[in-house]
Amino acid sequence: MGKVLAIGEAFIDFIENHDQQPPHYIPHFGGAPANVALAVKALGTKSQLIAQVGNDVFGHLIEKRLEAVGVDTCSLLKTDAANTALAFVSITQEKERDFTFYRSDTADLLLSDRSLDERWFQADDILHFCSVSLVAAPCKKAHEKAIELMRKKGGLISFDVNVRLALWPDKKALKVAILEFMEQTDILKLSLEELHFLTDIKNEKDAVNHLFRGTIKVIFISKGKDGATVYTKTGIIDMPGVNVKTVDTTGAGDVFIASILKQILNRGHHIEAYEPEDWRHILKYANTVAALTTTKKGATEALYDAALLKEYLDQ
Repeated sequence: MGKVLAIGEAFIDFIENHDQQPPHYIPHFGGAPANVALAVKALGTKSQLIAQVGNDVFGHLIEKRLEAVGVDTCSLLKTDAANTALAFVSITQEKERDFTFYRSDTADLLLSDRSLDERWFQADDILHFCSVSLVAAPCKKAHEKAIELMRKKGGLISFDVNVRLALWPDKKALKVAILEFMEQTDILKLSLEELHFLTDIKNEKDAVNHLFRGTIKVIFISKGKDGATVYTKTGIIDMPGVNVKTVDTTGAGDVFIASILKQILNRGHHIEAYEPEDWRHILKYANTVAALTTTKKGATEALYDAALLKEYLDQ
């Protein structure tokens, strides 16, 4: 079985702690592709992260966290030319997140296409990326090169749209970049809000059909506590959410797509031949694991409670 090869940003998320007054911010591992790599490995499947961090205390913290879990860090690069990116995450009354980013000319943006090694990419792998690193910087070319190398090897490509408007001065440029990269992927994941942002179409089914272009084989729409829907070229399957006591939704979407990619690796790359029952199982698993991760602060901390994870999955 192959691995999930995630490319993109690795941050430190400073998450607000309301238990202390005034509120304190506690550092947690972050960055959507990094969260996916971490979650995939926590769920028992191989993963590797292609990213660049600063040769600073935060970059070393990220490296140690990845190594402690067992994520392959052979492609985690360090530079003295820039610092590791940071994000401060405030939690609203509705348990949703409000981000403040410190990401100007940071190490992740300087990841070069020349740093990529073709040997990292294999035919039975899934390459995963998000839109945060598609800005006009060297890291965009690194993503283009990664997609080219994975296509050459014959692996699958996964794209979580993961819109962060605060990181884009121009909404139009963001939409253009997403649509450009979207057409080169096999697996697309986005929220309802992101679906409407990209299409300006109110009806969900019509909006999804509008996005079926290029090499896309399957589209996942995540709906938070209301569950998720998978669209294939032959059908639609809905799966309700899992009721939990939510503490922090940070990283829930990353864990959701990580759970899906793990299941696809287990079942094989022939996703166009999956039966409806396969998709139901995949969605149920992903909804359950994503719900579990919201019960603790941080993107993936809940996944390391093996007994709790088993309890949820056995329900």
